[in-house]
Amino acid sequence: MSDAFDGLPMWVKAVAVVGFPAIITLFLLAQSAGWVPSEVKTITHALAAQHNMMQQHMKTTEDLSASIRLAARIMCENAAPTEQQFRRCEQIR
Repeated sequence: MSDAFDGLPMWVKAVAVVGFPAIITLFLLAQSAGWVPSEVKTITHALAAQHNMMQQHMKTTEDLSASIRLAARIMCENAAPTEQQFRRCEQIR
């Protein structure tokens, strides 16, 4: 075994000794234990962070829109010369 495997990487020697299915099993176990990074977990965490940022952005946008509508209604009410025009300002919500 020594002459045939001289110069080969360690992982090739391991596959030759224990077999390919065992190496795949060990790799998956190491990934689930967190010893080997999982691309699926990394992408899932990145997507969750992006989702949270988008939710916060939507909340901020809704808050700003509500503030702008309130300011517009107050300016409309302050500028309304008649009661009828004042009541029309209530449509700004």
